[in-house]
Amino acid sequence: MEAIAALVRSAQGKAAGFIIAENMLTKQYLKNPDTLPEELRKKIKESAKVPEIDPFAYTNALTKFAKGSGVAA
Repeated sequence: MEAIAALVRSAQGKAAGFIIAENMLTKQYLKNPDTLPEELRKKIKESAKVPEIDPFAYTNALTKFAKGSGVAA
């Protein structure tokens, strides 16, 4: 029984170590995003692109959708 408990504790320690290392690396990449691989930097730039939206057209579209779905009267 003690051997099983020791095995479980060892596995927990390894898992905690892995999670801690991952968190530390993540913090470093958040502080220094320029150190990320080029493909990831491209994805980040693409995700930041937000198309311009006409707020009135958007509101009209939402209102039409709500009326058509029975959500709004």
